[in-house]
Amino acid sequence: MEASLFFIIVKCVLAPIIAVFLVDKWNLFKSITFIPNDYVFEFGLAAYLGFLEWLYAGLVWKIKENEAKIECLFYCSGQQESIESNPAIQFRNEVAYINGKINVSGKVKKLCKNNVLITIPNWVDIQIDSCDDLIVIENNVCKIKIDKIINLRGDTIESTSVKFKIGLIKNYSSNQEYSTVIQPSLEKKFGYKFTYNKFNLN
Repeated sequence: MEASLFFIIVKCVLAPIIAVFLVDKWNLFKSITFIPNDYVFEFGLAAYLGFLEWLYAGLVWKIKENEAKIECLFYCSGQQESIESNPAIQFRNEVAYINGKINVSGKVKKLCKNNVLITIPNWVDIQIDSCDDLIVIENNVCKIKIDKIINLRGDTIESTSVKFKIGLIKNYSSNQEYSTVIQPSLEKKFGYKFTYNKFNLN
């Protein structure tokens, strides 16, 4: 579940249900004599909703404070790097290349526990520099290891980035045609703000 959807459910659905339950079980305004009996429930509901809203705001602030930001940007050589565009990659002599850039910021302990995953279809073989320990290939999935990007000795990273290049080789006969859209993902999702673009492979 996306974090934003989780917050919407908590605020719009769970909070009112919890508030009604608390008013029904422990309405503190019943003991206040100057409040008319007809308004005791409304006063209690308003008070509990306000309290839950305060707790919700504190929870959101705490999560945002500890949120790690990861961006995965794909681009073609010679073209402008933009998260708003989705580059089209075409094979030349059975080989294609995609350039990428990872930007990260946030708490070191949180960042180093995650990886960016790029799943490549089985009709393509992956080729990377054998000396590059940034990327690990497992079952045609390129795993970009965040802990190889950042300085593990620090506490918080303002901004760090790294560029990479992945070679793609056709492994099917020339009389067949395939095309797909490649979209990155995170190994762990909750507590991370992940932005990315995609690339078309054909």
